[in-house]
Amino acid sequence: MNEFCINGKIQPSPMEETRPLGSLIEYIHGSLSGKNAAVSSIRVNGMELTLESETALAAVPLSDIQSVDVCFTTPRELAEETLDILAPYSERMETLCGHAANDETVFGKLLDGLHVFSESIGVIKSTLRIGYLPRVGLLEAELLSILSDLLEARKTGDKEYIAQLLGQHLPAVLADWRREGFAALRKARDS
Repeated sequence: MNEFCINGKIQPSPMEETRPLGSLIEYIHGSLSGKNAAVSSIRVNGMELTLESETALAAVPLSDIQSVDVCFTTPRELAEETLDILAPYSERMETLCGHAANDETVFGKLLDGLHVFSESIGVIKSTLRIGYLPRVGLLEAELLSILSDLLEARKTGDKEYIAQLLGQHLPAVLADWRREGFAALRKARDS
């Protein structure tokens, strides 16, 4: 390996050239990641490493690799990035609402997305040390209530109520998050 970089700065290679790339990746995730930093990307020969390419390249010796560039991010940076992507994410979920009532696969994806959305809000508040915000608390409660109602209506087969939740209530709450919730979180973060 000609070049090993961490956040754009050249570093000595942490292992012998005869070792496979998979060993280096395990080392990166096991020894270099920690409480104060997480791997945000790994580039091998200039290409972002994906799960597929990681598997394909795992056995390649480091001597056959030109460069490895590892980018780390702090939990705070990651929380701020997540906050920035939640608005477009909520728009995609709102789009799914229009298809979820009649498509079980889309319905499942929407439920998973709502769970990820809710968990992300909790992580953002915790990481950025944001205390209780009345409007955000209300939006969280509304979202969880709708999620609970969707699960119950799905269990009982109440398609009419599911259609009402997906057609009116959930899109309204997601729009409220974009209009008020994210702004309140940003304001609390910046104060």
